[in-house]
Amino acid sequence: MYNEAVKKEFISSVESSSIISEGYVQNVFNKVGFFEERFEKDCCNFNDNEIYECFLGLFHSSVDTLIVVKSMLSRYTNLCISKGLSIDNIDRYGLMRRFELEKCIIKKDIYVSPYKLDEQLSRIQTGCDQFLWYGVYRGLDYEELVTLSINDIDGDTLTISGKTITDSKLCTLARKAFSEDIMENSGSRNNQYYESDKILRPLKNAKDPDDVTRGRRRLVAQFKRIKLLLEYQGNASSLKMSGMFNLSGEDFDRGLNSVVSRLYDNKKLLSEYSYDKPRNALKFDILKYYRPEDVS
Repeated sequence: MYNEAVKKEFISSVESSSIISEGYVQNVFNKVGFFEERFEKDCCNFNDNEIYECFLGLFHSSVDTLIVVKSMLSRYTNLCISKGLSIDNIDRYGLMRRFELEKCIIKKDIYVSPYKLDEQLSRIQTGCDQFLWYGVYRGLDYEELVTLSINDIDGDTLTISGKTITDSKLCTLARKAFSEDIMENSGSRNNQYYESDKILRPLKNAKDPDDVTRGRRRLVAQFKRIKLLLEYQGNASSLKMSGMFNLSGEDFDRGLNSVVSRLYDNKKLLSEYSYDKPRNALKFDILKYYRPEDVS
């Protein structure tokens, strides 16, 4: 942490504030300190890009909360300016506008927590739909789900595409899906599933029931139908990323770069999710799925 004595002076000055406490200010400085070490400077001297990355790394889901942080750091910067510690005597935090802060918040409505996942699965009626939803969450892509056979399940272990996943819930839902004979509420007179060792089978009267391309299109449509039922605002990629983060045990409070670094080193989990992109791409994916939709 840079200029620690000045930060302590600032912390002691917030007692009269009705908005923030000493503990809150200390917590913010602890998180910002990660970026001070990264950029090798005090936060009062961050440039616009560094402030932007820092605010993204704080992982706030409310712009109003970020406004409080911005105001706090603006006051701290002005204290540093008065002490001659600022390089250019510019309070960049004070110049930030709301629309700029809105680009730095987590888009939590597409993040699926373990609790949210259980609530979603309880609302899905059929085993096939439950397995598809949880399978995507657990890192399986549509091609793998189309070709997955009941023979690929052994106890609590699933083996496909050269990777082995141990997950009792995944395997339990796979067996439940395979045991279903009839597609409920399909609106079809002939709604019996095609006989096959595959877990997610098409209807018996489907054209080319073993065709992987057709099967993939069928699962995409099935996923969209479940998504509408659940009123989920994300997509298959955001659901999959949610699963990867939840299983990593990482904490967003660590900050963006810390999360990226630790998750990137978890090679076993990345392998289960078939994630082979470089470190910078992982960081981009975090921002893509956990920020407002202005990220393309």
